[in-house]
Amino acid sequence: MLEGESVLCFSSDPWGSIWPDKPQIMSILARRNRVLYVEPELHFRPAVRKIVGGEVKLSSLRRGRASWLKDELHVYHPPAFAPISGHAVLGPLTRALRFGLLRQTLRQLGMSKPILWLFHPSMVELVGQFGEKLVVYHVVDEYSAYAGHTPESARWVREQEAYLASRADIVFAASQALWQAKRHLNPHTYLSQNAVDCDLFARVIANNTAVPADIGALRRPVIGLVGSIASWQDYDLLQFVAESHPAWSLAMIGPIHDMQDTEELKRLQRAPNVHFLGRKPPDEIPRYMNACDVCLIPYKVNGQTTNAGPLKLYEYFACGKPVVSVDVPAVRPFAELIYIADNKEMFAQCIEKALQAENGLAARRLEVARQNTWEARVERISRLVEARLDDKTRLAQGER
Repeated sequence: MLEGESVLCFSSDPWGSIWPDKPQIMSILARRNRVLYVEPELHFRPAVRKIVGGEVKLSSLRRGRASWLKDELHVYHPPAFAPISGHAVLGPLTRALRFGLLRQTLRQLGMSKPILWLFHPSMVELVGQFGEKLVVYHVVDEYSAYAGHTPESARWVREQEAYLASRADIVFAASQALWQAKRHLNPHTYLSQNAVDCDLFARVIANNTAVPADIGALRRPVIGLVGSIASWQDYDLLQFVAESHPAWSLAMIGPIHDMQDTEELKRLQRAPNVHFLGRKPPDEIPRYMNACDVCLIPYKVNGQTTNAGPLKLYEYFACGKPVVSVDVPAVRPFAELIYIADNKEMFAQCIEKALQAENGLAARRLEVARQNTWEARVERISRLVEARLDDKTRLAQGER
């Protein structure tokens, strides 16, 4: 395991997000290294709305705050008074303020020459700003395929990503499809798939933890989706399932992030047997998954989802739950353990099959989960990062 280093992580998700990949990696690294997890910076208009709306306290306007969590893990909350701006004058000013306050925090924590860990192509401007000894680019999505991109903005994202990958010392890709797509950008590109905190899920199952009241009140069977309610979910598919099987309860567990506020989502919200239970704390997620009779991966099949590595799949497995998924590359290796459908009628039929007795599949899913832990992932990541650090040290010594 990597040891005695400083890690400066710029995350695309706030701490406590429903997606635990970045917090899991950094929490494990923080057992032997000092880690500063930087939450996403605010842009100008959202920052103004938060300030005017009273969501931001005056004390937080004075400086960015670093909170200690555990071990050597600290979380940095970017200051609202220095948001990202495209304005010709304000933009450089707030950028200088953000970087200055963050460098001050690094000095206060005794962090010098950190390993810079980046999770999004837009973070390329951070390279070279903190005296880093190594740059890690960790790609978890096909960002250029996000909904709302024009051909021009998608091309810009691809160009930014290519530039960041070329400047990185090492690149990790969260799915086989992403690794195949990105490996030409950097010779030190490695597959590092998502995983699960098996210990957390095992405690919930072993202790027979009580079912949360809101999901426990639903009529069974409960068909659950755990994750962000966003543009990559197929609302029409879920609507078909709800309408064709009114006796089922569909539990939507997670925050709504669909900024387009689509008519399909509104229609799904009106369905009498579809229940939006909202965001849940990460530690509560196992209880909700365990309360479901069948768990879903109901993606739209597009450029974003065909490159995704569904993190929730391993978490569903850690509960031993039957899983019904649309046909995307990342789930195909598990075809013997889950139900895969390529149209909405088949999707509903697969749920019907999954509700029947499964002859020991739960135990096999649990075994797959135990083989894919965050502990094992971070150990491998650490070995690869250490090797790159050694390479750079030898190269520097040779040049001298």
